[in-house]
Amino acid sequence: MTAGEIVWDILDKIATIMDIIVGGVALWGLLFPTNFWSNIRKHLRGNIHQGGEEVDNINADGIIFTVSKKDTPIWTMKRANPQRVYLIGSQQTMEAVNSIKDFAHSKNIVVSDEELKDVDNVSEAKQLVTHAIEQLRQHGCKKIVIDVTGGKTPMSIGAFQAGDEADLTVIYVTAPFDQALKKPNLDSARIYVIREGQYGEQRGE
Repeated sequence: MTAGEIVWDILDKIATIMDIIVGGVALWGLLFPTNFWSNIRKHLRGNIHQGGEEVDNINADGIIFTVSKKDTPIWTMKRANPQRVYLIGSQQTMEAVNSIKDFAHSKNIVVSDEELKDVDNVSEAKQLVTHAIEQLRQHGCKKIVIDVTGGKTPMSIGAFQAGDEADLTVIYVTAPFDQALKKPNLDSARIYVIREGQYGEQRGE
């Protein structure tokens, strides 16, 4: 082999190894999204606090939701009472999006929405959430929170990435599923901050 061929062979092997590493990391992130992104950020950006703290409430004038069901976003809106919300849904979740919009209108909350074309596309989700952040800021929102509870895991990852780049608070709401009622038991719901934003006042006291 010539010197050039040897160099290209080495580079090809390095690229193969990197593909394996990146693929493994991505798979871990899909299985354990909260710990994955929290730990990555902890090591790469040591100045960011590790998330996962439970809070009583969120003080926000703008909230971005990734949507799958209507119940949790409506519950969060009741607690936070934002001025504006932005819904990131999909063709499969339009019924839930419309129900959330109806509730928002009944409370005089300004609502916008975007439809995600590919629910498995992290990049598209990140792009839509980044656009939503820009729109809320243009309308004067200063305390923006991203709720990544709903939607498929790639949607939540993309939304988290957008929030991380914008230095915003990202939350996740948990609620046990009531088998009898076939919906979450929101009486036992909890809010977790999985990324602390630059504005301390975004967290309810």
